[in-house]
Amino acid sequence: MTVVRPRLQFGVTELDPRDGRVLGFHEKPRSEHWINGGFFCFEPGVLDYLERDSVLERDPLQRLAGDGELRAHRHEDFWECMDTYKDAVALNDLWEAGQAPWRTWDQALAHQAR
Repeated sequence: MTVVRPRLQFGVTELDPRDGRVLGFHEKPRSEHWINGGFFCFEPGVLDYLERDSVLERDPLQRLAGDGELRAHRHEDFWECMDTYKDAVALNDLWEAGQAPWRTWDQALAHQAR
């Protein structure tokens, strides 16, 4: 299971816990928590954990974890979700601008051409 630490959607305000005084700001920091990045590599035995109506992220993954059969790969490079129209526009804008970090084959082809 690939896990990632996404950038938060909003900036964070740092507060003094005693009096609520604002100490500073952090613009859209990376989350301190690891989340499911949505990419998996499974052994065939995982099929034994699935039922006809299974939702992978619920019972099957919970059971795999409970049985000690689930491992995480911490992916620390580029990762963005594409759950909303806003996400799709932002990722398409990166692509159109030639700044898509996942477009690695162009770099590999340019390197081979040298």
